Amino acid sequence: MLCRLAAEESAYLAEHFRLLEEADGEEKISLSQLKDPEFLEDFLELLKTELGTDSTLAAGSQLMKRIGYLAVVPPLYAAAVFKKALNMDFDACYLVPRRQGDLWMPQLFLEDISALKLAGEARSNRFETFARELFGGLAVVVQAVSTAASVPKSVLWENVAVYVYWLYESHLMEESDSAVQLQARWDFEFILNELPSSAFGERVNPLQKFYKKKTVATGENETVRIRQTCCFSYETEGDKGYCKNCPKKPKKMIQ
Repeated sequence: MLCRLAAEESAYLAEHFRLLEEADGEEKISLSQLKDPEFLEDFLELLKTELGTDSTLAAGSQLMKRIGYLAVVPPLYAAAVFKKALNMDFDACYLVPRRQGDLWMPQLFLEDISALKLAGEARSNRFETFARELFGGLAVVVQAVSTAASVPKSVLWENVAVYVYWLYESHLMEESDSAVQLQARWDFEFILNELPSSAFGERVNPLQKFYKKKTVATGENETVRIRQTCCFSYETEGDKGYCKNCPKKPKKMIQ
């Protein structure tokens, strides 16, 4: 059954996950435009200036990192908490360029805020369809960015994966409603272990591939899941060195 986000739901996504409620008069770039090789090549050149880097590879990686956050966190949160599958048709999903201090930090605008209710006996089937469409759309963008910026797809998929892990392991586990936590665990388990590799256009499910044991990195007071690939954030202007889960940092395994 079709529905829409309630005002308070839209406001929560705007406050916590950079989802814009209005974008009148704003520069907007549809996610589907990024599949156009000519457009993407020009956009990456502009982005290199925004990020303060000469590296097209680093620009491509950071672009996918921003897209990964915006394209998966709000809709997966809404699915678990609001029981609604957002319409994530990439033709109607737009990056709105913004800056936060020295960082290029775009926001997401959804032209169509209709959603499909995720409840009852049909919930699991509807979630599977939703997840397939979401990650299938991302797979096309991953391929396009990989080709245009010469970034291995493994780097780009891990850029997406880290936000999926954070959402389900941290943010959603802070929800006070135990039923929401239970649903989040089910969704996470399904995405990791039940969603086929074909949904990602890959030979293996990349979210499962990068889901490894957490470690203690040197200089950190918390356990982190060390990345298997580097996102090249340190090659951009205004960065503060390596990410805390960077594979290039010294580390030791938890016993």
